Amino acid sequence: MGLETIVRKGVDQAFKYVGDLKTLVTFRAVGDISYDHVNRRKVESNVQPVSLYGIITNHTSRNPASMGTMVTTLIVRSWDLRPIDRFDTFEIDGVVRKISKYIDNGYIYEIDLSGG
Repeated sequence: MGLETIVRKGVDQAFKYVGDLKTLVTFRAVGDISYDHVNRRKVESNVQPVSLYGIITNHTSRNPASMGTMVTTLIVRSWDLRPIDRFDTFEIDGVVRKISKYIDNGYIYEIDLSGG
C-alpha cells in the first residue's frame, strides 16, 4: 500500500469520525463565456454545482505578519472538487462566499473564510 493510499484513507476516516460537525457546502461556478466566430454567437458552458460535506475550523494564523490572529477555514477533500479553479463561489447555510484564498496540500483544500 502506497503512501498516497494511506493518507487518503486517513483523510476519509477523519471526515467519517467528525460526524455532525460536518457542514453541507455547495460549490458553484459562473459558466465560461466564449464566442463562436463561425455562427456569430456567444457560447456559455455551465459547470454543474457540487454539494459535499466540509469541516469549518478556527485556528491562529501561521503567517508571521499576522501571527496570533484567529483564522476561520473550510476544509474539504481535494479529490471531491478537482480542480477547484472551475468554481468561484460556495454556499454554507444560505450564505454565498467567493473563493479567494485557499491552500491545496494535495489531499485537502483549506479555504479561507476570514475575509468575508
